[in-house]
Amino acid sequence: MNILIVEDEPGISKSIVQSIRRLRDGCVPLIADTIGKAESFLAVTPSFDLIFFDAKLGTELTTNGLIEKAKTKFPQCIMVATSSDPEQFKLQKQQGCTHELKKPDGIYGQIEALLNQVPN
Repeated sequence: MNILIVEDEPGISKSIVQSIRRLRDGCVPLIADTIGKAESFLAVTPSFDLIFFDAKLGTELTTNGLIEKAKTKFPQCIMVATSSDPEQFKLQKQQGCTHELKKPDGIYGQIEALLNQVPN
């Protein structure tokens, strides 16, 4: 299973990674804490099953084309909007995200539900 986490808050990305590893033994998600790193992973990785997109990395918004690029390249991938701001979910969904991960509360349970939707 190929997973990308686009998140600049180390505590949140660590929590997501730990949840995934507990639920899917051996799965090692990639982490991009900048738009540039995310674009690099999207360019060189042949497929992703699941991508988590924080709404904002530093001062850059993932809704400025990054989500659309990923959706175009990986149309079957589950795209997850992550935010603590409900207004950001609207923008992320317009760009191609189909799921929401409300942070920071209840990440483990939300991730379990998302992983269960990824085909084996």
